[in-house]
Amino acid sequence: MGQMRRLRASAEACNKPASTTFIARVVMTPRHIGIVACSAEGAALCYRTICVEGATILGPHAHPEVTVHTPSLADYMAYIYRGDWTVWAS
Repeated sequence: MGQMRRLRASAEACNKPASTTFIARVVMTPRHIGIVACSAEGAALCYRTICVEGATILGPHAHPEVTVHTPSLADYMAYIYRGDWTVWAS
């Protein structure tokens, strides 16, 4: 109920009737997204997807803030090559 009152007040402030011709713009504040990646290809795909989808939702050139953390894949692979899967469980 309060939201509709605010929309009508906004419409009146703009000297426009509060009807179907007045379209309220919803302002979205996207959350910060973190990507923890093991490979450059995976990180790039995630980042690109977030940016492309963000623009379709938030508008041209807009996307959420994104942080990418990419430790070296070699650090992970050393354990895999040794067959030491206990590292992944901890």
